[in-house]
Amino acid sequence: MKFHIVFVTADEYLAKYVSKKKTGIIPRDVSRHGCFGGPKSTVSVSSYLVPPNGNAPDLRTFLTPVMYTADGIVLVCDDVLENVVDSLKDAMFCAPITRGYEGMTLHNYLNRFLSRVLKNFSAFAVKFADGKYQKVLLLPLNNFSAPDLNELRNAFSALAGENQFSDTLTTLLARLRDRQRPKSSDDYPNTYLLDDRRHFYVYGPERHAKADTKSPPHSFRCKINGFFRFGLRYDEARHFNVSLENRREHISGNFIDCHDASRHVHPCSHVDLFPNGFF
Repeated sequence: MKFHIVFVTADEYLAKYVSKKKTGIIPRDVSRHGCFGGPKSTVSVSSYLVPPNGNAPDLRTFLTPVMYTADGIVLVCDDVLENVVDSLKDAMFCAPITRGYEGMTLHNYLNRFLSRVLKNFSAFAVKFADGKYQKVLLLPLNNFSAPDLNELRNAFSALAGENQFSDTLTTLLARLRDRQRPKSSDDYPNTYLLDDRRHFYVYGPERHAKADTKSPPHSFRCKINGFFRFGLRYDEARHFNVSLENRREHISGNFIDCHDASRHVHPCSHVDLFPNGFF
């Protein structure tokens, strides 16, 4: 697997340090274990220097080749620049770095910081590789109505660099898996994830379509969310089938699409809903 660690920073010293050291900044206890230590794993490290005005108009251009070549992306960003990467937090494993390095040398700070972040990413990768967890982690974030899913989304945003990340992830995944059940009226042995709107989600095995990502109307965010979830690539040709409990009833109503627009679905047997929200 190909992993890419990207630093987005306005700190010129940090950007130069990362560009010089490259994979040498990865702590040894991480590089030899977990997803980064696999025999077929490769890691690339790069930095994007944000101009003094705080705008990063060409960040998407910088990230495009990474999006097409990486299997996993960890994005490290200055804590004061999180607004620059806010739209990427559902697609990438984002961790804020503290300006000032908490009073340490940059070498010592990065060693401690990256050890936590990359171990957390590896713990997540183990869960993601397991189908019973992956279908939960890929639920359409703006459509599956459940406070547990909102908490999961917030955990990736707020805890990627914290010691409690792994335990929090395990707890929230267990709570979401408690929503699994069959349909009482279904003769097929399918297990569905039930949201608070009484919509039944099943991650279909069929690979007969892909989410549309052409611009316009789609944005870079639509596209990258169609490839990655929280930093790991998924199969963009698979989607969820969303239906009601009784197969004789047709589902309808408003759904949020991949560019956050509410669209009405007219009565139909089921909705083909991709993880990024495209339908």
